[in-house]
Amino acid sequence: MSQRSFRLSTAVVAGAVVALFGAVVPAQAVDAAQPSTSSTSSASSTRVAPSDRILQPHSNVRSGPARSYRIVANTGSEWGSGVAQCYVRGEYVSSGGWGSNEWYLLNVDFGGVQYYEVWAWAGNVVVGGLPHC
Repeated sequence: MSQRSFRLSTAVVAGAVVALFGAVVPAQAVDAAQPSTSSTSSASSTRVAPSDRILQPHSNVRSGPARSYRIVANTGSEWGSGVAQCYVRGEYVSSGGWGSNEWYLLNVDFGGVQYYEVWAWAGNVVVGGLPHC
């Protein structure tokens, strides 16, 4: 199974768009936004956790770290792959007998679309040990 990582420069551009305009841009809207099939990344290995299965099926990705933020997309019946960069403490969510207030900043790919600088609740993300944003 090949490991996919995303070009950091594209994530930085998308992050700047989010910071300036409050909108999340799917990769198709950014000219240079193509996944890299290289197993190396220009990002520090302490800030990025790459995975082929990082986001569970039927998970929402949002424009910010709380349920009040806009839902950007839902993974549907497939797993999302990509990288988790860091986490923040946000809104507490309880589901399936488990609860957390951790939200992860992700660059994630599912349904043939890549989303940069989106947020997902920790209960849907399969990763740990990342630094605080």
